[in-house]
Amino acid sequence: MKRGFFAALLLLIGVLRLQAQEIIGNVYEAKTNLPIIGATIEIEGDKPVAVTDIDGNFTITDLKAGKYNLIVRYVGYKTKKIDGVETQASGADK
Repeated sequence: MKRGFFAALLLLIGVLRLQAQEIIGNVYEAKTNLPIIGATIEIEGDKPVAVTDIDGNFTITDLKAGKYNLIVRYVGYKTKKIDGVETQASGADK
């Protein structure tokens, strides 16, 4: 009985993960085109959900399908709002 439950639980987790959505992006300095390391990205009205890595890349995972407004912040730069960013299925071609 326990094995059947465990296998069903793993199957359910796999199905839920397949339906997860994500936003993948990068943040660069406009004049020099160099990556911004450590910029915070938040979904409007929510707490920061991602920070850019050494290459300026970020990923926001476990989202519901839809459009989101993102806010990008970094010390010394103006805050940037990006409206209508659509999610894509996790693991989709980038």
